Amino acid sequence: MQKYVAILERNVQWIAIALGALYLGYNVWAYVWSSPLQIEMAPGTVATPGTADKVIAEGPAWQLKKQINDKFTQSVEVPSVIEKYVARLDEKQQAFALLNIPWAATIYDFKPPTGKEITVPVTIVALPHPMPGAMPIAVSSGMTVIESPAPAGAGAPAAALPVGLAGAGAQAALLRKDVNYNSVTAKIDVAALAKAFNQAYGKPGALPDWMYTGFVQVELLREERQANGQWTAPTVVPALPIYTMMPFPDAKTAGVKEYVEYKSWVEGNQPLLTQPAFYQTAPDAPPWEFPVANAPVNAGPAAGESAGQPRRIFNPATDTPQNEQERGQLQYYQNQQMAAQRRAAMAAGRGGYGHGLGRGGPPIRGGGYPGRGGYPRPPLPPPGIGNPFARPVPIGPPRANMQGFGQVALAGFFNPNTLPQDINLLAHDTDVQEGKTYRYAFRYKLYNPVYQVSAQMIDPKIRDEFAISGPDPLKDPQLWTKPVSIEQHTHLYATNITVNATQSQATFDLFMWKDGRWHENTTTRLTPGDLITAAGGKEAITGWTVVDVRKDPVKTTENYVIVMDDKGVLQRRDVQSDQNNAEYQKLKAEAGAAAAAQ
Repeated sequence: MQKYVAILERNVQWIAIALGALYLGYNVWAYVWSSPLQIEMAPGTVATPGTADKVIAEGPAWQLKKQINDKFTQSVEVPSVIEKYVARLDEKQQAFALLNIPWAATIYDFKPPTGKEITVPVTIVALPHPMPGAMPIAVSSGMTVIESPAPAGAGAPAAALPVGLAGAGAQAALLRKDVNYNSVTAKIDVAALAKAFNQAYGKPGALPDWMYTGFVQVELLREERQANGQWTAPTVVPALPIYTMMPFPDAKTAGVKEYVEYKSWVEGNQPLLTQPAFYQTAPDAPPWEFPVANAPVNAGPAAGESAGQPRRIFNPATDTPQNEQERGQLQYYQNQQMAAQRRAAMAAGRGGYGHGLGRGGPPIRGGGYPGRGGYPRPPLPPPGIGNPFARPVPIGPPRANMQGFGQVALAGFFNPNTLPQDINLLAHDTDVQEGKTYRYAFRYKLYNPVYQVSAQMIDPKIRDEFAISGPDPLKDPQLWTKPVSIEQHTHLYATNITVNATQSQATFDLFMWKDGRWHENTTTRLTPGDLITAAGGKEAITGWTVVDVRKDPVKTTENYVIVMDDKGVLQRRDVQSDQNNAEYQKLKAEAGAAAAAQ
């Protein structure tokens, strides 16, 4: 062993040089003399580490890019569903029924054709234009008391019932609420509507009978008059809270599915969009008054009543009408009952439309808005008024001052060429404040009958439009009603004014509207700076203040008082003028009669 160690110690430098030479020779052989690392990228294509990126870019990557950029048309055969859809509609009764308005005297049926070929007679490149505006007819303005069933437990009170549906909550305790309201009517010229549709979708007077439309949105716009006489920007009046409305699809996010679901809902809820019923009113309160053409707003006593008599409380379920307004109220009530029974029967056994019974699953015409619990119609009373599908006998002759309203109400979608009368719209606004002045206009949209209809003669841009918009009231002042002022809930009249060297004072009679009737109170002796309140502090007129009590400089035997309302408006009052005021006499008589009846 020592021998070998000695040899290594003597020759270690040469051994190290030999090992380095061997390593150098291996590297020269591996990286210089022999071929570099190669891989077969595709049959016949070999790449080295230095050429792999180029081979990939010129091979598979280029092929992928070419396929992505190539424009090709894939033919997909789509089965036609229109014929089946039309046949399904034919199973349901498409009618213009007695729904929610008193002038309707006819059920007018429209049945789309069954088994006919869907044809487009002309090339459709534009939507119907010009569309007729909703021309205002009348506004009824008043105060009443609405009733709603008391909630079974804690929580917010239930919504008030519609007019004519008293049976739905008759067994429950009722809550009462004072409301001001404006109800507005307008009409759409059906001849102008049919002309616009015929020109866009067919030949004059020959609109294809499979094309039918309906309202997909009806909005009541409201403007309020400011102190300077200018009108505020318009706001959309919300639907009465007794109704659950399916929202119009958002154009930015909605797709065909959402529009089809919405169309299914509105098709079965045309009365809810176009002529919704008003709340149920208390039997001892002034009834809701239907907007009658040419009737003055806030006109005082009805026909046949004197200024000194209290307003008669008319109950359409039991009383005999004595004037035109009461006859209209009775007609409205009877038509409400008949329409409610019609809807009840449709919900129970004839399919119906959108009654909020859907519980998920596929769309069903009788189950409301599928999968979300439905968007319901108004509450339905128990059945029991004859056959709701029979054509009813008209209730009395049409009223002379209602001839311009038409006599047909919409129960579903329609062909404009089949309508015998103009289309009537009705809406209610209960979010109004006493003493303020408003005006109204309707804005509407109709369903585009060629929406998503595949046909070569229909411009794709027109086919993709879900709705046809009516005229914009912001661009047409004729679409606005005349100004309507809301009656004050409180009135005051001077009864005694004293001016002397020690103290000047005045007393007033106060009339306050509460719980559906006028209440009369008197004040104590008030001096400048006092709030005007009833004696004993029972009631108060918020904001009214006595400003000054003076002697008339011309008529030295007369005194007067200056009062200011909550808006800072000054009024001059004197005893003689106030006591001789016809409105004062009327309010005093009504308040006295109401108090005696309690």
